[in-house]
Amino acid sequence: KQKTAYEIKECDWSSDVCSSDLSGSGAINIGSVTGQNYNLGLQSASSSAGLVTINGNVNINQFITYAQNYGVSLLGSTVNVASASTFSNTGTTTLGNGGDSLTFNGGLTATSGPISLGGLISTINNPMSLGASTLASNSTLQSGTGSITLGSVTDGASSYALTLQNSAGS
Repeated sequence: KQKTAYEIKECDWSSDVCSSDLSGSGAINIGSVTGQNYNLGLQSASSSAGLVTINGNVNINQFITYAQNYGVSLLGSTVNVASASTFSNTGTTTLGNGGDSLTFNGGLTATSGPISLGGLISTINNPMSLGASTLASNSTLQSGTGSITLGSVTDGASSYALTLQNSAGS
């Protein structure tokens, strides 16, 4: 079967992994993803480009992405990811779009491509490492007792603020 746009495979929840096979240059739009014990794998053929957007809330164990040129946008008002997640995709990773709350309990790494920040992005006493980032709205990075490593930051509209907080909220 020749693939010319993205296609989501059916999830085999018994294997604890839901994955999508990305190919071509189209877009995948997903309403929401729920399954606390499951991983969401977004993988790509080497020629892929495009965007995977999750518009609704997310409550999963882990995100898995691959080092291919596609973007990932998490736009739900509440995103909860239990385990450490690394966004290896080289397209833009969008973390919120204004007032959203994204929690990566086990830690977060997103350094392979550009980052767009739009809300509260937090870990629970685990490290957070973000590459070159652009503020899409007022944003807060919070890691409890974990470290925060941040590349360059650009204020997208020249009017947004970035707040860094420890576990005490200061």
